[in-house]
Amino acid sequence: MTEVQSSAQAAGEERLRVLVVDDDAVDRMAVRRALRGTGLAVDVSEAEDGDGALARLLGVAGAVDCVLLDFQLPGATGLDVLQALRAGGSDVPVVMLTGQSDPETAVALIKAGAADFIPKASLSADRLARVLTSAVRVQRAERARQSAEAETRRALLAAEAAQHQAEDARARAEEANKAKSEFLAMMSHELRTPLNAIGGYVQLMQLGVPEPVPHAHLDYLDRLKRSQQHLLGLINSVLNYAKLEAGRVEFAVRPVPVNELAAAVEAMVTPLAATKELAYEWHPPDAPLVALADPEKAAQVLLNLLSNAVKFTPPGGRVTLAASAVDGGERIALHVRDTGVGIPAEKLETVFDPFVQLDTGYARQQEGTGLGLAISRDLARGMGGELAATSEVGHGATFTLTLRAAERAADDDASLDADRRHDERRAGDDDRRSHEDRRGHLDADPTSEYLAG
Repeated sequence: MTEVQSSAQAAGEERLRVLVVDDDAVDRMAVRRALRGTGLAVDVSEAEDGDGALARLLGVAGAVDCVLLDFQLPGATGLDVLQALRAGGSDVPVVMLTGQSDPETAVALIKAGAADFIPKASLSADRLARVLTSAVRVQRAERARQSAEAETRRALLAAEAAQHQAEDARARAEEANKAKSEFLAMMSHELRTPLNAIGGYVQLMQLGVPEPVPHAHLDYLDRLKRSQQHLLGLINSVLNYAKLEAGRVEFAVRPVPVNELAAAVEAMVTPLAATKELAYEWHPPDAPLVALADPEKAAQVLLNLLSNAVKFTPPGGRVTLAASAVDGGERIALHVRDTGVGIPAEKLETVFDPFVQLDTGYARQQEGTGLGLAISRDLARGMGGELAATSEVGHGATFTLTLRAAERAADDDASLDADRRHDERRAGDDDRRSHEDRRGHLDADPTSEYLAG
């Protein structure tokens, strides 16, 4: 077996179906003899004219792997048959057998879609093996390319459809979120107004207006007042979280001395710690530190963290607030540490998620909404900072509020102005209370509200 026959045999493990189209029986026999000499596994069928070949080739798709077509046929040329095949959508490889070898004929055949042509005078097993194997390989490679292109088009169409679906889903989600925000904004007046009225009337009755209340009723009024404050705090938490989520909270970021932040919260935390027989300590930094922050929002975050630390630290424990420069002085870290119950490691990742309430964790707000730490983290991020936590069960927890250092940022006035312009662009709340009202509410219940309006 020749080298060509060996390679052809290796390349064609399956049997090739070859149709020989020639009106001369002697020529058909010569082609059969050459095919047997190729070493290929071939099943040969025959047709004597173009009509018979077209009926066979266009009737059943894939019935033949290759056609050996005589150029001179009765009633029509092989070129006519080839053109009819291509017009009918058949891509079967066609090798033309011709008694002519002029260049014009060869060019016409190739342009019409012939895979190759062999002059009958030079027909041999080796040449037929090469031409036949090449024609089949080229056709299969082209089919694979077309299949890949079709699959790519289907994938692109599927991706476009998925993108449209995602855009529609996002639009629906944004519309639903907008409706939720509008609903909560409406409820802010519908719920706050009667609750504030209840609190006001209870306070008047406690003061003896319009007439003194029996002493036995004062305890009831006190319980009513606490329940009103608790319910108002829950509503405020939900509404304030919705405002943060919608980007409707204004941040007035400016340089703030860390000592001032610590002093602002100490007056409110010390009485809370004393009621539980806890020690509260402020560990000032070695050198004065100035942070870029909204002073009221930063104080609210610290107050929430310290209040939680007090709540979940057993009597006799300790709560501390410390400050230090980190990241080479680029940022300032405020650490709130306690000796309380701690948070399990598997729950630490979710402690800042909204509406999370852990049995022993810091997201729980004494039958609250579980929004305190979620709000605090969003406030920290709104100031360009971050809020993180570490803990070990039975050994307390540490919550760290990280803020930008003003002294480094002040060196670049353009950057600082850009930050301020960004903060000024944030839409303010249309239901903002005065600082005195906020401070009075925090004094009454320092964990029920975390936003300044």
